Amino acid sequence: MKTDDASDSSVATKVIAIDNGGGLLKAGLVDSEHEEGALLYPEIVIPNAVARARRGGKAGKNKVLVGKEIMACPEYTMTRPSHKGIVIDWETQKILWDGVLHGGRRHLTGLLPKGSDLSDVTVIVSQPLFCPVMVTRVGMQVLFEDFGFARAVFVDSPLCLQFSESITSQFGEDEWKNPCGLIVDAGFSGCRAVPVMRASIRYNTYPLERCAQRMDVGGRVMTNCLKEAIAYNKVDLDDAPLLVEHIRENMCYSAQDFVAEVEASRACPGETTRRYILPDHSSTSNHLGRVVDPRLEEDVSGRDSIDMNHERMVVCEALWQPGSIGILQAGLAEMAARAVMKAPVATRSA
Repeated sequence: MKTDDASDSSVATKVIAIDNGGGLLKAGLVDSEHEEGALLYPEIVIPNAVARARRGGKAGKNKVLVGKEIMACPEYTMTRPSHKGIVIDWETQKILWDGVLHGGRRHLTGLLPKGSDLSDVTVIVSQPLFCPVMVTRVGMQVLFEDFGFARAVFVDSPLCLQFSESITSQFGEDEWKNPCGLIVDAGFSGCRAVPVMRASIRYNTYPLERCAQRMDVGGRVMTNCLKEAIAYNKVDLDDAPLLVEHIRENMCYSAQDFVAEVEASRACPGETTRRYILPDHSSTSNHLGRVVDPRLEEDVSGRDSIDMNHERMVVCEALWQPGSIGILQAGLAEMAARAVMKAPVATRSA
């Protein structure tokens, strides 16, 4: 098996970046002509999951569905290749990587033409902090032997944030003089806080891994909470988890004063209630649904919809108070504070 640091006379001319998250799979070609090789926005963003339809139809009951094909199916059984951000099903992960690289599907165009030779391509793949070495080794084997990449490297996902131009462009040169920082990565499988220090100007940064903190509440947990809340009062969406994710991302928010806003929502429900129109799968125009404001008095007769009031903020409160849903862990703010307090004393006030 090749290694990522093996000497090779060939020089990789293309670089592909893959953010292999627990919820979303993002990929794009890095602009080699940019002075810092920036990739501002991914070219492909799909759910990091495959599915099979629960009943027959256009998709077929046994066909593997990827990306937008899943959303076009009203009921499906979904499988994710990772658990808590760590890949445990490499065969499923290979199907998804092949889709973003070569396409070949109705709703998914790959980064490269189908059948392209990857022997001159370098790939950068994100992985969770403290990923087991054996998982990384298997990933290397897949990238080199199954896909044939010239070079490959796995990078801890929280540390990739410091190289994102969409983030670094928000800071002036004076602000970069501070050598200490804290990276908070709120993801699908959980949240992590990692203190970092910079040895020189701007980019030579290294993490204080022994100070890292993690909590198990993330997008997956909040989506499950919302699914139960919707099923209790309204409609069962157990067979459409990606639709529930879309509802959460577009309807839910974190309240600045949770108690006050919940009381206000109960006192004046008309001011805080929002309506989500469920998708009509008999039409191919939109498989995600949309949010409407009930105050606009839009005619939605004949359409299935969900009205949400205080649930919009209750779901996200689990991020700050995991104990409210039975998870005995520190919330996001306390997790970040613990990471800072574990750092050397000399770096805390910086």
